[in-house]
Amino acid sequence: MNRVARRMRRRASRAVSGRIRLGTAGVSPRLRRWTLALVLLGVALLPYPSLGAVGGTPVAACRSGCRAGSVPNMIRWTQGLLGSWQVVPGLTGTVPATGLAYVSVGDGVAALGAALTVSGYSSQTGALLWQETLTGFPAGAAIVSVRTWPGEVTAGVSYTSAGHPGRTEVVLSASAGTVSGRYPAGVFGGAVWGSARNTVIVGPATVTSYDNATGKVRWRVSTGPVPLAARRPSPRCARSTWRPARTSSSGRSRASPSPGRSAPRSTARCCSPPRRG
Repeated sequence: MNRVARRMRRRASRAVSGRIRLGTAGVSPRLRRWTLALVLLGVALLPYPSLGAVGGTPVAACRSGCRAGSVPNMIRWTQGLLGSWQVVPGLTGTVPATGLAYVSVGDGVAALGAALTVSGYSSQTGALLWQETLTGFPAGAAIVSVRTWPGEVTAGVSYTSAGHPGRTEVVLSASAGTVSGRYPAGVFGGAVWGSARNTVIVGPATVTSYDNATGKVRWRVSTGPVPLAARRPSPRCARSTWRPARTSSSGRSRASPSPGRSAPRSTARCCSPPRRG
């Protein structure tokens, strides 16, 4: 029985190997190279669809709900920029002739900050609403952050004073562009929340909420003895949370002097990666 089984296996292997043939290209290296060259030449000459064909006019029945006609324009509006700007090819696009520009869009306003000038445009029509040049800063100061909030726009101005880096957060009215406040901020801090009434600023060693009308401090929470500019993020830190402080049973927040208010508290949780044994 074993001999019969071995004979059957040998016959089956011979039959399979006999049906597999490599042809003349399998034994001729020169022929293999010519075959490869012809395949590559065919791939190079194969016509591909052009970019112009992709953005053409859609057909009437392209899909359910598709409208016949030209492709809708994604540009809502355009507006000329004041000052000197350069158009750089590639992903860089339009940039100021010197320095950098910062843009924020929200709550009906498109705010643009470059050098020390903040401009507000209507996010619906592109009309220029206001333009404000920030003064009172040392030479070399420049805007490094622009943020839009309901009813206000904040611009972070970075500068060097007495050899030390500094930053001031300027609060402007979203409707008129008038300056309503200037508050000290951490070099990597600034405004983290704002409205027409209040603004929350991350300072060098505190998180402070200011009243926009009076400039007075509503509440203040310490972030620690080390200034934010001197701290370095730990590569082992996995997550951080921002939550309101707990209130006591009497309704008074532990971090807020006013009854019924809860002050934000920054809590950083460092999670070490699991050790592999």
